[in-house]
Order: sequence, then C-alpha cells, then structure tokens
Amino acid sequence: MKKLIAGSWRKGSFDANQFAKSLLLFRNALRSGAASPAQMVFNRPLRDALPAHRRSFAPEWQQKAYILEKRARRAKDIQIEHYNRTAHALQPFSIGDHVIVQHPISKCWATQKSAQIVIISLRHQLVVSSPAPNNPPPQERNPSGLNQPNATTRRTRGKAKVYTNLAPRRSTRKKERPARYSD
Repeated sequence: MKKLIAGSWRKGSFDANQFAKSLLLFRNALRSGAASPAQMVFNRPLRDALPAHRRSFAPEWQQKAYILEKRARRAKDIQIEHYNRTAHALQPFSIGDHVIVQHPISKCWATQKSAQIVIISLRHQLVVSSPAPNNPPPQERNPSGLNQPNATTRRTRGKAKVYTNLAPRRSTRKKERPARYSD
C-alpha cells in the first residue's frame, strides 16, 4: 500500500487519479490462486487500465476459469489425501532418548557425538547433555614417552601430562608430478 501511495506523487504533488487507478489494479489482483476480492464481490473481473480484449470479460470465459479452479482444487485435495494416507504423527521425546544435534551456525549435524535428553519443559523445549564440542576426548599417550630425550611435561591441575615432540605424520601416498600442458 505504501508503494501505491509513493508511486502516486507527480512533480511534488499527490495525483489522486493515479492513486485511484493503482488502487483499482491492486484490488483486482488475484489472491493466492483464488479469485480477486473484487471478483468475489461482483462475481466477474473488473475492467481496469491494463490492456485486455473485451471478450476476455465474457461470461463463457469466466465459466471456463471456474472449471479450471475447480479442477485445481480437486487435484489439491487428492494430493493431500495421498500424503495423509502414509503420514503419521511422531511419538514425543522422552527423557533418556539419544538424539543427534545440529550446530546452530554451520547447520552441520553432529554425527559422531550423540546427545541425551535430560529435561523436557512444558513448552516442548528439550535440554540435552552432550560432550563439549570444543573439548575433544583425551587421546592416550605412549607412557614410554618419558624415556625419550625430547619429551616434555606440563602440569595441569596437579597432574603431569606427557607430550612427545614427534615428527608430523606424512601421507604414504605415492607422489606423482602433475600433468600440465606444455607450451
């Protein structure tokens, strides 16, 4: 509606005639696949500023449009009936069910870490407990790393952790020279 009003201004003044024409076009527009509001009131489409042949307003064309709308409505009902034949309501979650959680930003599903439902609130909001995403599970270290000369230890909360300075792992795949075009 604001766009209609803004489009009715010409050279700094409001053009009421232009606004009336645009309002007529707006009211004569179809609404969600059904007839327009003006067509529902008058039982026929209104003539407006859009170019149209005068026979397009003839009653036989309106009857054919009604038949097409009726067919479309029937097809939609059949589609809903076929869908509802196999569809069923899902069972609500219960406390202790294992669920898969989706990351809210990246929209990736956590497939390796499962979460468990802890609390279900009155508004069907679920509280789940899951392993912390930023804390990977502890990896087992080689206890013989203490005897290596390049091993380091670090104290964390009273416990000594051993980290060995091993060479980074490399791929064992056979490396081939890339095939490039020669000049």
